[in-house]
Amino acid sequence: MFVVFLDIDGVLVTWRAMAEKQQLGTLRGGEAFDEEPVAVFNRFIEKTGAKVVISSDWRRFETVESMQAILTRNGVRCQVIGLTEHDPDDLRGKEIRSWLQKNGDNEQIDYVVIDDNVEGIKDYIPAENIIHVAAGLMSGGLTEEHLREIWLRSSIG
Repeated sequence: MFVVFLDIDGVLVTWRAMAEKQQLGTLRGGEAFDEEPVAVFNRFIEKTGAKVVISSDWRRFETVESMQAILTRNGVRCQVIGLTEHDPDDLRGKEIRSWLQKNGDNEQIDYVVIDDNVEGIKDYIPAENIIHVAAGLMSGGLTEEHLREIWLRSSIG
């Protein structure tokens, strides 16, 4: 199984999309999903067949089912299979590592983490498993260039 640990804000949600949706009057809560990174992510899912585990702060307020509905409503074509549990130290890397330990007993799990803030991740997850969408909220989120990094570093895709 191949899993993507997905952050949302800064990866699929951007300030550009927020401004556009506010101007059009179509902003629904924090759902400012940007069409460009969503299209890139959809191609990634199509190519890899990856399943999604939500590691974003959104997981604190949502369930697997509600996250699936939010993503689907916003054009994201993926299957959400889980949410990472909140770590008291608020270290996303520990949360991801814990999910892998709890869910990887019966099969090998290949994975990648897509996030715009890797500070709480890089000490727990190998660099080759991280796609860092630096300054994602401001820079426009996930791009093909981010995915090229993962294609070059792995046998995925």
